[in-house]
Amino acid sequence: MPVELKILPDPRPCVTDAEIPISGIPDCRQPDSSASQQEEGQQSIEHWAGRMLAEGDDTGIAAAFSRATGDRAHRELAEALDRTLEDGAGLPTFLRLFALPILFVAGGRKAQIAGVVPDVLALQSLLEEHRALGESKYFGLSNAMVSAHQLAALKPSLLYRFASGNAGRNFAALDLVPEAIDVASPEEQIHLRFLVGACIATAQMPRIDTAGGVGAWGMPFTNTLASSLAQEGLSLLPIPRAPMPPYRALAAGQFAERELGFQLFLSKTLRQFRASVGEPDTHVGSFMDGSVRVRFSSPFNTAREEFVWPLAPADDLRVVSASILSLLEACRLFNVRVAQTIQVVSASH
Repeated sequence: MPVELKILPDPRPCVTDAEIPISGIPDCRQPDSSASQQEEGQQSIEHWAGRMLAEGDDTGIAAAFSRATGDRAHRELAEALDRTLEDGAGLPTFLRLFALPILFVAGGRKAQIAGVVPDVLALQSLLEEHRALGESKYFGLSNAMVSAHQLAALKPSLLYRFASGNAGRNFAALDLVPEAIDVASPEEQIHLRFLVGACIATAQMPRIDTAGGVGAWGMPFTNTLASSLAQEGLSLLPIPRAPMPPYRALAAGQFAERELGFQLFLSKTLRQFRASVGEPDTHVGSFMDGSVRVRFSSPFNTAREEFVWPLAPADDLRVVSASILSLLEACRLFNVRVAQTIQVVSASH
């Protein structure tokens, strides 16, 4: 019998609309609001985002994120900031910032991969050739591979000044610092990095469309980047995602990192269980530390293997649940127990 695609209970705290200092964000405990209410709420949030960015109120933006603990509220805030940055503060010509998430699957031996792309122009040419940014034909790509932490640490006011100050007045450099990848084990590991770029945009140009994904440029991009960073004895597979506005890129990159990490864990652990004790018993549950955990066990073996998926504030638990349970089904794991209540983290976990 196939795994039933259930939605796990959300272990993260949830607040009501009255506790969020922005009107228009629905209470995350209530049913979906109407289309007109959603449109009104979106306009309200975008107006707030534009005002906060123009005033350079990074503290106010951070406070809104810290209080809006519902995942939907977090996504609404991030999307409003992205849309404001993509629209260039209403200027006729501006710089549109984007980030390209890259998942590096590395293993084979211990090594350090430099955080600078040796030939970033080759990658830029590939993106230009395949129109990876849609109508945005003129753009530049930084050669610095930056971490999720560094991308998240860029102040919203700095991003706004960068986008809107391209005429020279109030221009702001991002000063991205390359971050090397430390491959600490011969076993395959996942490392997330971002390449940041900017394109010249006008008010008439549509926003960056990522619906087509990596398309035809994904494999040439992977081959070019892997070749430029190659080291003897090191297995390296860079997997790019589509270029996106900064906040969306950060969320998409972190989700993809956890999803691919789970796939690697599942492949390795299943192979070991099936070779020694047969099919494992599988337990999936939400835990009070804000994580989703997948545990394999067997009555024929006291050893347990567990994967921990920490939930980011903006993670949609429906998407996380579907990703985990669909993959378990694809691996023909049908003896799966899904906990319907939030579990306590104990010493055995």
